[in-house]
Amino acid sequence: MKKLLVAFLMITTGLQAQKTAGTIRYDYGQDWLKYIEKNKFMNNEQKQRALQTWKNDEVYKTGTQLTFNNEGSYYGTAADERGNSWQKTEYWVRRDFTGNKVLETQMIAGKVYIVEDSLYTFPWKIKSEIKEIAGHICMLATTYDSLRNYMVEAWFTTDIPLSIGPEEFMGLPGAILEVNINDGVVVLTATSVKLNENEVLPPLPKKVKGKRYSRKEYQTAVAKYIKDMEEARQMPWGLRY
Repeated sequence: MKKLLVAFLMITTGLQAQKTAGTIRYDYGQDWLKYIEKNKFMNNEQKQRALQTWKNDEVYKTGTQLTFNNEGSYYGTAADERGNSWQKTEYWVRRDFTGNKVLETQMIAGKVYIVEDSLYTFPWKIKSEIKEIAGHICMLATTYDSLRNYMVEAWFTTDIPLSIGPEEFMGLPGAILEVNINDGVVVLTATSVKLNENEVLPPLPKKVKGKRYSRKEYQTAVAKYIKDMEEARQMPWGLRY
């Protein structure tokens, strides 16, 4: 595996000069039917009712964007999609590479959590599969989210040699261009990659409302909410998947 990864890095580095600034546009899709079918808290009768409710609105789609340079990255809803969400607070993640910090907005059942902590990542396992996404050769990596109990697949490219990605995901030897969460419940796929050595990160929102929490405190709150929903045999709708 190590030899394969080295060969992959040499190939992709040779194909394109390394670039470390620009934007990546993603198509974000959440499949409500798969979400319901994979829920372990509901009984079959509850699942059938929920499936009937969502059968005409199977997949929620939107566009997101990752802006990045050597100093950090900013991920959130694409500018042309803002205001279309039912959420009152937009989801975004700001990573500071020089200060090793992350600032992000999260919500649990309508309550806003401003999570501020050191940069974090998941324990990735790099696989042998390779495919092309948005004109870039990508390699597969997998991890397991033990808090939410599902597998995550990520496809990354070393054409962009920064440890960046959408949502909570980073920590690979290149930019993540596709993420598949829990076998297709949520899929993010890069549709365009625009490299610009002069790219500047967008400013943070002027008003960031909400109490600040460490990542550990936020995860503790998530675990409690999931447990409460499990005991009530309800879907954890109040979490970003």
